[in-house]
Amino acid sequence: MKKLFFIGAIVLSSMLSADYVLEYNMDGEIQRFMYHDASKAKLVTPSDDSSAVYKIGDKTYIVSGSGKNKKIVDMDEMRAMVNSFGYDPSAYNQEETFKPKIKKTSKRVTVAGIKGYEWIVSVDDNGEESEKVVVTNDKRVVKTVRAMKNLFTSMSGINTENNDLFEIEKGYVIIKANGLVLSSFKEKNIDKSEYTLPTDAQKQKMPKYDQKKMEALQKHLEEIAKEVEKEVEKAKAEAESKAKKDTKKQDNASQEDLDTQKAVNLLKSFF
Repeated sequence: MKKLFFIGAIVLSSMLSADYVLEYNMDGEIQRFMYHDASKAKLVTPSDDSSAVYKIGDKTYIVSGSGKNKKIVDMDEMRAMVNSFGYDPSAYNQEETFKPKIKKTSKRVTVAGIKGYEWIVSVDDNGEESEKVVVTNDKRVVKTVRAMKNLFTSMSGINTENNDLFEIEKGYVIIKANGLVLSSFKEKNIDKSEYTLPTDAQKQKMPKYDQKKMEALQKHLEEIAKEVEKEVEKAKAEAESKAKKDTKKQDNASQEDLDTQKAVNLLKSFF
């Protein structure tokens, strides 16, 4: 009895510590997402081994390049630098909730070994622009897809909660649609080193941003712009004034020619 309990504990422990490896074919390119838990995840493109995205604890890192050029970018530092230049990703967040019309059918479909349901999704009020998709409520897949979407969000800083392209209904994620197909889903043990940043990569230093200097520079540029605008207006006024003077001279010359012609005609009348 104790032996069976021990074996059961080992099996349960291995199940709890297992990783999920999900692969989506997105427009012909495979995206592989490895997920251990909320503090350990990794996204790679198998066709491009020179880049990867890591989720380690609360931090997100992008590793790119190869050899001596391999760099690690801390996304928190990257966002801080970008925000210092006035970029606000929240401005791009979707305010309106995207609610497609869904027609649930009874058709069952299996994709990459995962059981799903075929739904018809319409994105317009008339139902003319509709598409057949396959969704699943497999808890393992839903959990992994949510983690992958959260990684996308942590990279961009843009919240797509209101317009979720993966989870179109709570608890149901898309595993097949136009340009998006789940090609593989596996549950296996992955070595912890897979979630560790490579030791041969160097951390990319973000350029320091001096807000006071940038504000002074902006003010100086604005002053230059005003001076340029004044010079342009001055040149324009001078050109208009010159054009008027030239027109007046031309009118005077024409009048002189007319007076001369009248005098000649008068002299001819005497002969």
